[in-house]
Amino acid sequence: MTYMTCSEDDCYLPAVKRGFCDKHYRRMLKKERTVNGPFCRLRGCQEPRYTNGLCAMHSHRLRTLGDVGSPDRKKAKPGTGYLTPHGYRQITINGRHHLEHRLVMEEILGRSLKPFERVHHRNGIRSDNRVSNLELWATSPGQRVDDLVSFVVENYRDRVEKAL
Repeated sequence: MTYMTCSEDDCYLPAVKRGFCDKHYRRMLKKERTVNGPFCRLRGCQEPRYTNGLCAMHSHRLRTLGDVGSPDRKKAKPGTGYLTPHGYRQITINGRHHLEHRLVMEEILGRSLKPFERVHHRNGIRSDNRVSNLELWATSPGQRVDDLVSFVVENYRDRVEKAL
């Protein structure tokens, strides 16, 4: 089996990429970056070059989608969140992920949700987190009316007293 050697003069190391050994390939990339500028070649993108004159994001898009697309990021800006595969809006606060509809309901109630409480979207659109579209549902272990009434009295005593 024969191996190609580096195309650089007086270098007999095996060629790894583009006919160069690892050392000379890195030098060539560094030289290419300084000649062509430090930024992504896509107009409007100010990210540093990664490979083939593109930043890491556009290089990834080209590899996976076959097109670099627009210079804009598709990922949401920090603090604005994104949609989960199930359609819920999720936001990151202090490095922790939170479902936005649950945070909105906690703000309405002025307390944390209990483990048996669920937030329901009235119109069925999971990303619509307007206060008027959300309602609190309690999931209790029993289905009988007596069990549900005792569950509500036990867990929502403040609301029961307010209603009486």
